[in-house]
Amino acid sequence: MLGFLCFSLKKFATAGVGEVHPVTTAARVCAVGEMAVAYFTTVLVIANVGCLQTVLTRGPDPETRG
Repeated sequence: MLGFLCFSLKKFATAGVGEVHPVTTAARVCAVGEMAVAYFTTVLVIANVGCLQTVLTRGPDPETRG
């Protein structure tokens, strides 16, 4: 598990330029998929920081409670 986490961190941080790399085609496809998901997740979180800050500081709207 530690090897996988190290590989994932190095892949995301260096965009694949490192001493650890996938060998098989299936591993390469998984690595590219993981990088894409991590990239878009990061973009979505950064894009919604203002909304998240508003929700977390004031709580839910009283009007939307059932």
